Amino acid sequence: MKKWITIIGALLVQLCSYGQAFQFFAEDLTFRLSSGLFEVEGDYYFRNTTDRPARQTLLYPFPAEAAYGTISYISIMQGSDSILFKRTAGGVLFTVSAVARQEVAYRIGYGQQLTADSACYIITTTQRWKQPFEWATYQLHIPDSLRLLDISILPDSIGRTSTEEIYFWSRKNFWPEMDFLIRYGKR
Repeated sequence: MKKWITIIGALLVQLCSYGQAFQFFAEDLTFRLSSGLFEVEGDYYFRNTTDRPARQTLLYPFPAEAAYGTISYISIMQGSDSILFKRTAGGVLFTVSAVARQEVAYRIGYGQQLTADSACYIITTTQRWKQPFEWATYQLHIPDSLRLLDISILPDSIGRTSTEEIYFWSRKNFWPEMDFLIRYGKR
């Protein structure tokens, strides 16, 4: 019995240290809102903090489809390579890999067919990493046919093109305390 406890204990220590191999340290995202569709695309940055190659399966969460709408497409890339993923009820599972002390970026995109006049980007789950983002940037593009009624995280600035408004956020040492909740209406 002692032998099994020692083996299980060693495995748990190994799994815990394996789970700590990566830091999720930054993200650079663009949100696009159109009538009935919310799209998210951008780069998610991870750092292998160990002196050995590492792999870790992560859950990328989606807003509740019952509340916001059906996820219509998903794409995960590293460079020009498509990354396999497994769809779950709450998001997708995919594997991050890096050699010792390497930083890697994964480009993730998805679209959500909205059922109402609101959208959500889940960001508070990053607190599970137990450290703030070193930096994070966000853009929200809204066509002139729609107007922003409310947003949970106030933008740093607003720009315009001939066909849309663009909201900008830039954060350092960012510890998100709320998700991006967006409410919009037609003009």
